[in-house]
Amino acid sequence: MAHREVAIVFTADDRPPSRHFVGMPEVIGPAGQNRSALAWPRVAVIIERPDGVFLERFSDSGEPVGDTWHMTVEEAKEQAAKEYDQLLGPWHVVPSEVDDDAIVDYVRTHLE
Repeated sequence: MAHREVAIVFTADDRPPSRHFVGMPEVIGPAGQNRSALAWPRVAVIIERPDGVFLERFSDSGEPVGDTWHMTVEEAKEQAAKEYDQLLGPWHVVPSEVDDDAIVDYVRTHLE
């Protein structure tokens, strides 16, 4: 099983705006395409896979709200720290018996 870690992303009234969007920037996207900000994440997940390390973000409802590719787990953690600063909780290893699609539920029942 791949290495997986999770951290809670807390909310605050003065949090920065989302840095993740759906749609292409107007500069390179087709005319008239809507670009919108994704929701603020509640859970950050690092998953190490054969093709790299992914920092995935999920909303309070468990919907995906952005992901980024990294070469190492440490780089993914640095990215999360830059994005969420003091709003990022500590990292926890996800037990191997928790399926990838159940990670957000695991956070809700074990870490909140």
